Amino acid sequence: MTKPDRGVLIYAFNNSQIDYVKIAIANAHMIKHHMNVQCALITDEISWNNTAKLLGDKISKDVFCEIIIVKKDIMFNQNNIRTYKDTVHTQHKLSFYNVGRADAYDLTPFTETLVIDADYLVLGDSLNQCWGHLNNIMINHDYVDAFGERTFSDTGRVNNMGIDMYWATVVYFNKSPESEMWFEILKNVRDNYTYYHRLYNCDDSLFRNDYVFSIAAHMYMGFTGEHMSSLPIKLINSFDRDTLHSVRSLDEIVMVLEKPDTEGDYILTNFKYNNIHIMNKWALSRVSDEILGKIC
Repeated sequence: MTKPDRGVLIYAFNNSQIDYVKIAIANAHMIKHHMNVQCALITDEISWNNTAKLLGDKISKDVFCEIIIVKKDIMFNQNNIRTYKDTVHTQHKLSFYNVGRADAYDLTPFTETLVIDADYLVLGDSLNQCWGHLNNIMINHDYVDAFGERTFSDTGRVNNMGIDMYWATVVYFNKSPESEMWFEILKNVRDNYTYYHRLYNCDDSLFRNDYVFSIAAHMYMGFTGEHMSSLPIKLINSFDRDTLHSVRSLDEIVMVLEKPDTEGDYILTNFKYNNIHIMNKWALSRVSDEILGKIC
């Protein structure tokens, strides 16, 4: 298959209970349906083989124009443990492999790339506004809550008195000297994460790309309060206290959102044509089969 100039690069590494590759496959079908661009996958051999064996014929041959296999850092995989929540009622501690994002510039097969988390569901074509943009790099430094009324103390800055948070969930870049320099800064922060984490007094001990990108952005902009260019669409976040109810179509999902300041009390809502970041990976894994069922 000929590699196009523009495309979406998805990172997906399974852990013992969350099948990120399956989520990425479902999302790639939605991306191609809405945006009419190719997708490439970055994963490890074990994750890909296990998911391919599980799904079998549900993986169409052209879902990815390229599958880029990288080797996992075993020590990082064992030590970077996060709490995965399925609303407030269930939680598990599992490995979270997310260390490779800084290598996207070197690995992408595209001249223009949108790199996204597997759990960023693409329900429309709004990201097509990025292609051919005058900005070489675009990343959001703020977000819109899916409920619209909730605020969380650990999402606006790397700490209460620290630099602004950038969200590594969706990033646009092209092949340019500016983008190359940006990714070299990202690698430096990634490779010296303990030092920078302490220097910037980040709240969470977990390795987070959001912290890496936030620190790199602060450096890239000359250690000022100026922001890098944002994507032309807002980032919508749902949090792990929310859950997915069902998939009505490739354009529309139904969600159950926890009400502000009322733990365990929910409201039913739907999202149509709006891309959304789903932090409840359990819920996303459950509905991935539903998405694939609408395609296969």
